[in-house]
Amino acid sequence: MMHYSSVGPASSLGLEIVDVFNADGEPAYEPSRAHGLIDENQDNQPGFPEINADSYAWMSIDAFMSQNCIEDINNWPAFFTENPPPYS
Repeated sequence: MMHYSSVGPASSLGLEIVDVFNADGEPAYEPSRAHGLIDENQDNQPGFPEINADSYAWMSIDAFMSQNCIEDINNWPAFFTENPPPYS
């Protein structure tokens, strides 16, 4: 769904939301691989998280779960307490 051009307002980035690839050439799917795009110890690819479709999907799921499953919605980071696992 995140790939459709009709989802959300026009991007101020001027870029299409696509499937981005991690440094190992595999798609940045799933939380740990999407997080790897901004992690200096993994891929460190500035600009890619903003155009990666999975980044938006996981951000939306996190926001929904945080708002609906945590007693104190002002403490959203408490939902994910650990860093994502490393990948090869």
